[in-house]
Amino acid sequence: MPQLDIANSFRKGVNSIDKDDLLNCFGKENDPAMRILAMIGFVGNLQRAQFDKVLAKMNLTTAQLNVLIYLMRADEDHTDVTSRDLEKLFHVTNPTMAGILKRLEAKGFIIRTKSGGDGRTKVITLSEEAKELTGSMKSQIDETKQFVFFDFTDEELTKMYEMLGRLMENLTKTR
Repeated sequence: MPQLDIANSFRKGVNSIDKDDLLNCFGKENDPAMRILAMIGFVGNLQRAQFDKVLAKMNLTTAQLNVLIYLMRADEDHTDVTSRDLEKLFHVTNPTMAGILKRLEAKGFIIRTKSGGDGRTKVITLSEEAKELTGSMKSQIDETKQFVFFDFTDEELTKMYEMLGRLMENLTKTR
C-alpha cells in the first residue's frame, strides 16, 4: 500500500522520500490539479522538516520563528504588535498563539507590556536577547534559501511566487 511506503520513507529520513510514492497515494490517473495539491502539502512538510532541523539548534520551532521574523520587521518599522494581530496574520486561534507566545517569553525572546491606550491589551516586542540573535537567524534563513532554491532562476522564482499567490487567494476566498 503506498501510504506504508511514505510512512517508511519518513522513518528513514526526509531526504529518502520518493515523490512518486506520495503521488501514487492519490491515484495513478493523470489529474495535474490533484497531483499539484498533493505536492504542495508534501513540499510544505519537507520544508518544515528541514527548517525544524536548523531551528532546533536555536531552540525554536517554525511557528516561533515566523512570529519572531514578523516582530523583527515590526520593530524596524516602529509598529506595535498585539497577540490579536498575530492571530489574524497567521490564521491561528487565540489559544494557539497564546501557546507560541508563552514559549517565546519563557525562552526570553519576547516581552509583553501593557498597551498605553488599553491596559487589557499587551504589546509584544523582541527582547534584547532576540535582537542579538537576529543576525544568526537571518544567516540560517539565507543558508536554507540557498539550499532549497539553488538551481532556480530568478524568472522561475518570480513565476512560482505569482502562481502560489494566486493559489493563496483562491484558498482564502469565502465559500
